[in-house]
Amino acid sequence: MVAQNTAFLETYLGSTRCCTGMFTNMWYHGVDARGRENGMMNKANEDDYADDKAQFNILVAYPPPDPNWHIYGLYNDGNTKNPTVMETFDPVTGRPKDPYRYPAGVAVNQSIGNRVNWRFNHWPKNDGFWYKTVREEDLAEGEVTFSRVFMWDINKPVTLKTHGIIPIFYPQCGVDK
Repeated sequence: MVAQNTAFLETYLGSTRCCTGMFTNMWYHGVDARGRENGMMNKANEDDYADDKAQFNILVAYPPPDPNWHIYGLYNDGNTKNPTVMETFDPVTGRPKDPYRYPAGVAVNQSIGNRVNWRFNHWPKNDGFWYKTVREEDLAEGEVTFSRVFMWDINKPVTLKTHGIIPIFYPQCGVDK
């Protein structure tokens, strides 16, 4: 999906700063089925995704000459505490490098070159307007909506951000067949 997402960003969003991401098998029990804070769960999974197949893939496009970034889960098959790794696109090809080019276990607790290990980042909680919106809106598979607009200050320049959301659910999506 990296190639398709890169082509989408380049074709439709040109030289603007934008991103696209996919998140799968992630849960946050700190909100209830309607997206409200859930005190009864007592922050049950603040340090994991509650699913051993949790995986994600994010592409961040910057206007030239700044490099684009690929952000992804370190473990290709998923992991309940899948660490966040980010690296710039290859400066020669302009494309993301193969994220799994290193032997298993390399860069688990370290950074290599321009590949930075952010360690665990709870995406549904910390960037969770997409997660909360799916719960609040009780979206059916394939429905489209947008999250509220919010400030994004993790990387510079600080921007306003919103999430366009299309949920795909198991078993309807057929991904694991």
